[in-house]
Amino acid sequence: MLHGELARQIRPDCSEDVVFLTTWRDLGALYAWIGRDDLLASPLLREDDESLFLSLEVQHYEALDEPEVEPAVDFLLSSESAQH
Repeated sequence: MLHGELARQIRPDCSEDVVFLTTWRDLGALYAWIGRDDLLASPLLREDDESLFLSLEVQHYEALDEPEVEPAVDFLLSSESAQH
């Protein structure tokens, strides 16, 4: 997994929606983590966990392009050398 983020939205009736978004290097990395190559079979929850949710929806998206991210170490080194 390259990135994981948890967010929630509280509604006027005090209920809430929770979203967990993960970003993976590629499908192979995701398949290796879940142990199968069928993303639509079922969410990756233990049976005990399912009782925590009133409803559960899983959606999968493919990124159309990957942002170029400069590694922090390279950025720091280039910043330091520019100051000298």
